[in-house]
Amino acid sequence: MKKIWRSRKIVVLITLLLTAKIVLYLSNLEAQENWKEEAFAQADEYRSSIQLEEKRLKEKMESGTHPDLEVRQEALSEVSRTLYEWRNTIYHKNWKDYPKFEQAFIHRVRNYQDHGGTFDSLEGLELDIAEAKTEWMVDRL
Repeated sequence: MKKIWRSRKIVVLITLLLTAKIVLYLSNLEAQENWKEEAFAQADEYRSSIQLEEKRLKEKMESGTHPDLEVRQEALSEVSRTLYEWRNTIYHKNWKDYPKFEQAFIHRVRNYQDHGGTFDSLEGLELDIAEAKTEWMVDRL
């Protein structure tokens, strides 16, 4: 054992392993910050769509053209509340619960669209893909 320590090969090996571990830790930390920024950017896009829809609904309600606007407005409020909870999860870096809140948001968007609303940021095939992705993530985590 003394021979190994004296040859300093083990010291170099331990130093290399510790350095590699520290580099891996720091890159993971940086990646989490990037995930947070990307998630906030996506959530901001959805928030813009919600604000646009709220404006459209308000204009339609003022003109009094559709009788089912109150149901649609309630569904949009649910979308907005769920987005707020999802953003809160992102802010606190609660990545374990992130897929559940994303899935809840997507279900609320689907419900809003089922009530006749449009959601420009997430429609059609894009919504189907997001729904499948979050379902997979929730099942696996």
